[in-house]
Amino acid sequence: MPSSYGTHQDLAVARSELLYKVPSNLSLKDASAICMAAHTSADALFNVIGLGFPAADVTGIDPTGRGILIWGGASSVGCMTIQIAKAAGFQHIFTTASLKNHSVLRQLGATHCFDYHSSSVVNDIQTTQKDLGIDLTMAFDTVGKGASGHGVTDGLSTPALTRSALDSSGFSKDIYLVCTLPVPADSAFKFCTSYRPNGDRNAIGAPQDPEAPIRIHTIMEHLLASTDGGLRLPVVTAVTGVEAGIEAIRRVAAGEVSMEKLVLKHPLE
Repeated sequence: MPSSYGTHQDLAVARSELLYKVPSNLSLKDASAICMAAHTSADALFNVIGLGFPAADVTGIDPTGRGILIWGGASSVGCMTIQIAKAAGFQHIFTTASLKNHSVLRQLGATHCFDYHSSSVVNDIQTTQKDLGIDLTMAFDTVGKGASGHGVTDGLSTPALTRSALDSSGFSKDIYLVCTLPVPADSAFKFCTSYRPNGDRNAIGAPQDPEAPIRIHTIMEHLLASTDGGLRLPVVTAVTGVEAGIEAIRRVAAGEVSMEKLVLKHPLE
């Protein structure tokens, strides 16, 4: 958002497509951490892949009974995607994460968790598909590690691992691949975003379907109003002060934060 909207001023200008009523069962701290991650997830699933959400009257590919792979389930976007995929009707929700996070991810709705540290993680995902008698055709890489580097072609990046996990037979089937970052070396991957302004142009001025932001807002309102608790992140930590804020940013950049969302407390609160 441009600085002219007043990020750290007494009053800020907020766009209507980014505003939601905070549910009574959600604290302001937790609510502050949801939207960016949930918008990214909703954009990936319902705009980029083109899924529908029958319960919210959003049309598209029916996800009911289908399967999806979410690479990076312990990230904030991963946690949101697991919950949204479950709410949308997916039957098989595969995700990767550290072993210590598997229990929480299952509580959020993941049906099968895999340790991304394991050298056999791709084979484990493929084997589980065979055991279940299914072929996953949809995947969302929420990490994007190595997305723009050589790892995409030599198999070491998370986009490459995600793609390999879907199909062991040369990618002969139609698949839907999404990443939180552009993947120049693999045109099969489409890029999702956390913010779509109303209208036929996205945040950087490129053409977009004018229905895209409407679909996101409709789904978000449905999920936040859900009687089963709506959306949540397992751990949200509010950070106060400049030094603590800088340290929190350093921790995130260094990959030291797992299953935790850090939010900066507004200095004028």
